[in-house]
Amino acid sequence: MSNQTVGSTEKAPAATIPAPAPAPQTAGDGRLPRAARAAAWLLVGIVLLALPLLLPPFRTYLATVVLVYVIAVVGLNVVMGFSGQISISHAAFMGVGAYTTAVLMGRWELPFPLAALAGVLLATLLGYVVGLPALRIAGHYLALATLAFQLIVQSVIFNWESVTNGPRGIAVPPAVVGVFPLADRNLYYLVLVAALLSLLFVRNVVRSRVGRAWRAIRDKEIAASVFGVDVARYKTLAFGVSAAYAGLAGAMFAITVGFLDPAAFNLWESVKQLTMVLFGGLGTLVGPPLGATLLVLAPEFLTPFREHSLLVFYVVLLLVLIFLRGGLASGVSRTAAWVRRRRSGAPPPDAAVTAGAVTAVRDRPAPPAERPAETGGPVGEPMLTADGVTVRFGGLIALEGVDLRVRDGEIKGLIGPNGAGKTTLFNVLTRVYPVHEGSVTFAGRDMLRLRPHQVVGAGLARTFQNVEMFRSMTALENVLVGRHHRDVCGLWRTGLRLPSARAEERRARDAARAALATLGLERYADTPAESLPLGVQRRLEIARAMVAEPRLLMLDEPASGLTAGEAAALMDDVRRIRAAGVTVLLIEHNMRFVMGLSDSVTVLDHGRVIFDGSPQRAQSDPAVVAAYLGEVES
Repeated sequence: MSNQTVGSTEKAPAATIPAPAPAPQTAGDGRLPRAARAAAWLLVGIVLLALPLLLPPFRTYLATVVLVYVIAVVGLNVVMGFSGQISISHAAFMGVGAYTTAVLMGRWELPFPLAALAGVLLATLLGYVVGLPALRIAGHYLALATLAFQLIVQSVIFNWESVTNGPRGIAVPPAVVGVFPLADRNLYYLVLVAALLSLLFVRNVVRSRVGRAWRAIRDKEIAASVFGVDVARYKTLAFGVSAAYAGLAGAMFAITVGFLDPAAFNLWESVKQLTMVLFGGLGTLVGPPLGATLLVLAPEFLTPFREHSLLVFYVVLLLVLIFLRGGLASGVSRTAAWVRRRRSGAPPPDAAVTAGAVTAVRDRPAPPAERPAETGGPVGEPMLTADGVTVRFGGLIALEGVDLRVRDGEIKGLIGPNGAGKTTLFNVLTRVYPVHEGSVTFAGRDMLRLRPHQVVGAGLARTFQNVEMFRSMTALENVLVGRHHRDVCGLWRTGLRLPSARAEERRARDAARAALATLGLERYADTPAESLPLGVQRRLEIARAMVAEPRLLMLDEPASGLTAGEAAALMDDVRRIRAAGVTVLLIEHNMRFVMGLSDSVTVLDHGRVIFDGSPQRAQSDPAVVAAYLGEVES
């Protein structure tokens, strides 16, 4: 029968990565030139400052309400847009902030700042509590959990009459800060400052390690965990921050309207705020404020339509949600990019990136055809040891009594037919899967005592069988996630952009750019990772793992889907990684690739080890030939 043949064990000589070519011109990322952006923001600032001087009192009040909703939706965007969780209870948190402020000001006669602070703190605490289900459930089930909280708060507000005055509502005393009454223009400017600071704080956080952790969880939760992101912590943090913003918006809403009606915080209000975020642009910085502004003001502009105003409003909303799935902000960005490409005559971004990547691989020197195999460097004592590892999925035994030794300084191949358990073993070593029997130690440390996000800190970093790019991030941001565990600045230091946070971010970016340069990828630093060709994404995964500074690099089918030239270039990269002192554990089906690199190989079949030894012996071992390599036709 015709069977798979083993490729040559010849190794290509190490080659240096060629100097990077100029970055592909991807004209049209949708962003205006810096000077134009500065001018636009200056104009917006002037308009916001001048509004209360130009508008009558009711219009000033309406502008203040818009700013209140801006604060609310910026917070909702944190949990839904950036961290990817689902929440249908934002109005409930807003109601907690509003009623707490009103009750403390009216019954306890606390000044507004203290009452508002209490409302924000209570909403934040409840946000953390509501975020706990996100640790175990997701999707529709998480939506139902947040919906339950929304209905509970509605019921409390409506029925706890001794505190909230029930369906009759509650009056809010006039607010004063110092000697300044918070009304009309003074109130507008206070809410304006709060909205701008809220937006600036979220902007700073989103562009920091905290924001990258949120986006990594949203895009690829397992990959985020493997690279040091404590998923449980960051999910609950997102809910807490979102609830804090809602509580602040509720406090501002209370003193703006002067009277709280339970209907202002019902389920429809949560849906309305969700619609504002989707309408403006989920996961963008300017989209939700834009959506809040338009949806609050829309009824005022549609008054000429009288009884048809709601119909017109919902038709326009539906059209935007259908045809601009990324919201208004995404639509404006894509339109600007299209206009700029038309003016410049540049190709679409994906075409430019692909052309650049093909050129880079084509121009890279190919290895000579006939060279003697290179010998590996010296290897030391076992660094990674797995003994008797058994993993079951119900009645299926994925791994049974697997033993594995990876010595310090070697390139270890892990091969076997599809379904043999190779990737399952990788998932065990990085704590993605639990172990039912056996032990795993790395550098003398019991790995089974670690949680997944702690593994990279112990010195193990990996790539994935199916490329796991954080699709919403650039290549540089993807690599920065790999360094997450080495940095320490959290929410407050990054949000306030303290000197320590700025210095840490500079160091992280320098390290990430160096990792990209090592693999010849610096030209793609600012390119969206999802638009890169497969060969570039494979190497980008390695750069992300290497920036973590691992002692053991685990590569899961890195040559899968690559051309011969790309695979040859990747072999050079792996050799240089080992030369830098990093041990490599490699899964691969490309026999020329794995046999040409490995100092030793372990062969799995049906979850069991059937061979462990040199690549040369593996090619002639009867069990390996029968199970995986196949007999060569005579």
